[in-house]
Amino acid sequence: MLLRSMIALSLMAVMLIACFAGCSPVKSDPENPGGETDAPDATGALIPEPTPIEIPDEDFTGMNTSADPLPDDGDGEAILARLTKNKLIKNTAADPAANVTRKEFAYDVIYWSGFAAQEKFYICANDYLDVDNYSDDMVHAEIAVNQGYMLRPVDKMFKPDEPVTYGEMLRGTLYALGYREYADFYGVVKLAAETGLSNYIDLAKKNSETVTYAEYAQVVSNAMRMNIVQCVKRNGELYTVPRGDNYVL
Repeated sequence: MLLRSMIALSLMAVMLIACFAGCSPVKSDPENPGGETDAPDATGALIPEPTPIEIPDEDFTGMNTSADPLPDDGDGEAILARLTKNKLIKNTAADPAANVTRKEFAYDVIYWSGFAAQEKFYICANDYLDVDNYSDDMVHAEIAVNQGYMLRPVDKMFKPDEPVTYGEMLRGTLYALGYREYADFYGVVKLAAETGLSNYIDLAKKNSETVTYAEYAQVVSNAMRMNIVQCVKRNGELYTVPRGDNYVL
């Protein structure tokens, strides 16, 4: 079956739980230009900046496989060609051996998470000194960080052209899939392995390492076949939504 022109929106449709991200104004500090500052609350007291999240490396070995593999599973280059053809990855000219950048991942994860429909209405002060005001890059950087799909920079620099790390990519994708309450608690590698997100990827790969487009394509393809977590019940029971039998990549 051919991929329907709008089927990529299926991931979005069930993940519009977090709609509009909140923004905090940038407060300048002449003694610390571009540095982290606190914003006052309604009483005038300073509210500390959120503590940046760090993703530690996890000690895993081996590799997961799927019980129902696609013909190209394990072949990142072939998967990348399939996904770019169907425009499920923004960089349609990506080299399989090239690293995925922070800017590229921000665009993609917002698309999968359902925020693509809201981004044109997203108005916010630019928190990042290395991204142009009012640009698409600025909007994507703000949304990706505010929604937790990417780590909060510690120095007001989003660093859009730097490679995204493997751990940040897994965490952001798990968040987009609805595992927000689980990813940081259990560990992104462990959760990715248990859910099948990292099938056909070496589990010994460190969270601090970079991600090639071939590896990224495999993870994206895995994610597109996973159920979406809509909510979490008491005792950690998950309520998920399947994509439907007609979802074929």
